[in-house]
Amino acid sequence: EKVESMPLSCVSARKGHNLFLKRRKHKKHGNETKQKCFHVVTLIIFVAEMEKELEEKIRQHALQMFMQLGVRSVTMDDVARDMAISKKTLYQYVENKADLVEKAFTHLVDTTIPRVREIRKADGNAIDHMFMLDEFMCSMVESHNPAVKFQLHKYYPSTWRKV
Repeated sequence: EKVESMPLSCVSARKGHNLFLKRRKHKKHGNETKQKCFHVVTLIIFVAEMEKELEEKIRQHALQMFMQLGVRSVTMDDVARDMAISKKTLYQYVENKADLVEKAFTHLVDTTIPRVREIRKADGNAIDHMFMLDEFMCSMVESHNPAVKFQLHKYYPSTWRKV
């Protein structure tokens, strides 16, 4: 019986662990083994996508909490409790609060810039674009605590410079 290690190009989304499967070559059971490998690979891809979705939800939820309550008043416990996940799960996606703040506000920038570009390319004249930009920016300003700017600037200067 010949056993061959087959590296997969699929990588676990968390921390980049490589995965190796053993594939046995049998004349009778070759298709069955391929099906099992296919199911394992499909499961790995599914889990990786779920982890990406959870990471995205963590960034969005943390950003929403930071914008409403202020960066300093939100703790890692608050984020985990509000999302109904454990702190251990939260720490699988972020190293510490500074990392969470950076990821959350990077997400804000990454979603705001494309929206502004869409508005600028939209049909209409310059006045229509200004009204659309005004509406978009007012909705953003209404949803955040005024202390966020000060707190980012004072307590998270590297994130402030990026934003």
